[in-house]
Amino acid sequence: MNSIHDFDTIVLTIFKRLLDEFPAKDYLKIDEIYVSVFGEMPDIATSKGIEENREVLESRKIMIFSAAEWLGAEGYLRFDGDDFAEPSYVTPGRLPAACLTAKALAILRVQVESLEGRIDLATEASNALRDGARNAISASVSRIISLGAGLGLA
Repeated sequence: MNSIHDFDTIVLTIFKRLLDEFPAKDYLKIDEIYVSVFGEMPDIATSKGIEENREVLESRKIMIFSAAEWLGAEGYLRFDGDDFAEPSYVTPGRLPAACLTAKALAILRVQVESLEGRIDLATEASNALRDGARNAISASVSRIISLGAGLGLA
């Protein structure tokens, strides 16, 4: 049900939200990220497709939660405390306030070639999200992650 494209879109959404607030910390609200990435939440109150809608909702919320946790473990995000609560279809879940690390900020400021000329990776990521361009989203996340892993594939 989950896809690497969904993961990539979640990652760029998290980076954009935190970069927009930088250097302040921000609470990454799982339900808000859900709507940004997937659109409207499925209806779990009607009898038609209740189980399927619950499964979709819960798996996507857990994917957002897990992506944020992974970004923290990999050194891209710094969380303020350890007040994590995994979401379900009933509860929104909770992530502590977060901010970008110096590693993430440095990577997002790397200049790359684009059709518009030289732009930073943050702008590339933002443009990819805005346009909903699947390949551009994937390429942007690949660049960011590979630079973070020390592979230098910008």
